[in-house]
Amino acid sequence: AIVNGMPKKVLLQLARAAFDRYDVDSSGTLTRQELRSVLRDARLGLNAKQVRLIMANLDTSGDGMLSFDEFAPLMADVLIEQHKHELRSSAYGDLEGVVAGLLEAADAEGQGHMYRSRLVEVLMEQDVVLLSRMQATAIAAQAVQEEDGTIVISKFVPAATAMLRALTSPEAVAERAQLLERAEFQPVELMGGRAREAM
Repeated sequence: AIVNGMPKKVLLQLARAAFDRYDVDSSGTLTRQELRSVLRDARLGLNAKQVRLIMANLDTSGDGMLSFDEFAPLMADVLIEQHKHELRSSAYGDLEGVVAGLLEAADAEGQGHMYRSRLVEVLMEQDVVLLSRMQATAIAAQAVQEEDGTIVISKFVPAATAMLRALTSPEAVAERAQLLERAEFQPVELMGGRAREAM
């Protein structure tokens, strides 16, 4: 099953790692204080009353402690919210400005244009949205080439931004995760050596 673009198995592995990290006394359960640490570190901005309410709702056994089975649904929700927040972070909010800045910085001579092959390299080097070579090439292919073979950066930025937004939409992330989960081959070779998670 896919949860917000992440295979459920991966989500549970992340939840287990978080549980183990916050279970500082290695009791196999989380105390109210340990849960407060989880929620604080997740930067959800919850007050003490909200933490108590969450604890009361999650502690299905009523023992004042959270087992992993009680904790996993909460952690899945926290991870999903963090994933959504990352997709909507300020860098993504001004994605057009970020793309323009990256391309202008790569245009060392300040000519306002570059060749398609250089566009692909710049798109691969940026770390706002991790791209495979195939994805970077597909984005660069949308650029209109001038008679001299170069691409005007200011004309390319809106198209590149639109494609990057499309690649980072939760629906696109979920679709790629489903395809990867069903794939019987290792796409790392085809994706210029990028790890599956980066796709």
